[in-house]
Amino acid sequence: MHTPRMLLCAAVACFALSSAHAADVIRVGQAAQAFSFAVPEIGNEAGIFQRLGIDAQKLEFSGAAKLNQGLIASAADVGLTGSTDFAFEVKGSPHKTVGAIVVYPVNMAISVVNGIKTVDDLKGKKIGVTQAGTLTYWMALELARSKGWGPDGITPVPVGGVLANQVAALLTGQVDAVMSDAAVGLTLAEQNRGRVLMTAQDYVPGFAANSIIAHDDFIKGHPDVLKRFLKGWYESITWLLDHKAEAVKIGMKVTALPESVMTSEYDTQRQMWSRDGKFSQAQLDQLARAITEIGLVDEKPDLSKFYDPRFLP
Repeated sequence: MHTPRMLLCAAVACFALSSAHAADVIRVGQAAQAFSFAVPEIGNEAGIFQRLGIDAQKLEFSGAAKLNQGLIASAADVGLTGSTDFAFEVKGSPHKTVGAIVVYPVNMAISVVNGIKTVDDLKGKKIGVTQAGTLTYWMALELARSKGWGPDGITPVPVGGVLANQVAALLTGQVDAVMSDAAVGLTLAEQNRGRVLMTAQDYVPGFAANSIIAHDDFIKGHPDVLKRFLKGWYESITWLLDHKAEAVKIGMKVTALPESVMTSEYDTQRQMWSRDGKFSQAQLDQLARAITEIGLVDEKPDLSKFYDPRFLP
């Protein structure tokens, strides 16, 4: 015989079970380990995605090219990557850019060891980039262009995307500077061996450095899930800006940085986040110029054709 208490407990258990199954899974691939890509973990820890019925599952890919391959193979539904990945879409990859992540690029920085005093000291020097044809590659070349040094004003040197390898390339003299996540310079500063010389915001202000992309099939088949995910994303940005201590701890898990460096990164990068996910036409034009100048596309494209803002909050 079932007592009212037993029936109530059974009902609660059934409700909890059905609620757990009600969450829609979205597979989130990231091109690199970076604080700018830590929002899914932050939203999960804060309960934001759960409240919206989203189960955001993070997947690691080593670089933009492998993330693109993962999306093509339907191994991920959305991706977090550098905005120069618009080039893949121009070339026919089955995904669209659906939201901006970073629109104040203080997270991208020129880091140097002690001895480099000013940016002019880098003329004619070797600057480490993740790989040829990437966002960091263009940013290094753009620095030389902005300084009027000409096409041979600096020499980009691929050093990969792993922070430890980038730091090692600097300390061993393989390169004179590294264009990458600001964590490189912040790590060196912690060791009194170097620093962030300047950020990309100093010479490409307002550049939309990172973005969210989504597979065409996912956009077509699950528009409501994508809309709720993006709502959760930008709500998570608001939360992390209001909860520094918690956000730093989550960021440490994602980036593997020590607390002191992660705190410095949080403090210096508070302004980087897009609050609404929107790209301006000027930002799209700047990105179109970037992917053309580094040879990812033959002609400057109209990127508004590859940007789908319909699902933004």
